[in-house]
Parts: sequence; structure tokens; C-alpha cells
Amino acid sequence: MTLYPKVRVSAMACKPAICRSYRFDFFAYKYLNINSIFAFWTAYILTRPLGASVGDLLSQDVKDGGLGLGTTLTSIVFLLTILGLVIYITVRNRKLPEGERAY
Repeated sequence: MTLYPKVRVSAMACKPAICRSYRFDFFAYKYLNINSIFAFWTAYILTRPLGASVGDLLSQDVKDGGLGLGTTLTSIVFLLTILGLVIYITVRNRKLPEGERAY
């Protein structure tokens, strides 16, 4: 499926250059010879509860064991973290040699 002229996303296969930018599934894909789709879903399933737990820790009141930031500030923290990671990966990908880029 083509999203943009230079960006191609395959639902059935993960090329090593694409997997390099996603450390969770790349390790399983390259070193354990696990299917890339299985590696992605394993990483997703393992990290989703961690994100929910961190979100609960940040948003819950101090009396309930959290940090008391509230849901709005917690959402802003997560948004800024995600944007920062996307920008970092984009900049890093542009510095890679042409043959190793994710697109």
C-alpha cells in the first residue's frame, strides 16, 4: 500500500531497514527469527499495559498513590513525548545512508 510517493508500508513483511527504526520488533525479527508481524504485536501487547500504568501513576491523586498531575497535564506529557520521539526518529532517519533509510 503506498501512502506517499517515497513511503511504502507492507502489512505482510518488514524489511530490516524499516525494522531498525523500531527497536522492539527489530531485535526479535533479526536475532530470534520471529515473523515481523508477530514481533510487532508482541511489542505492542507488552508495552500497552506499561503505558497505562505510567498514565495512571501520573494522573491519579497523591492520596491514591499517584503524582496528581491530572488527566489534561498527563495527556500533554504523553503528546509531547510522542512528538519528540517522532521528530527524533525522522531526523535520525534522514542522517542514515540512502540504502538504510526506512523509505
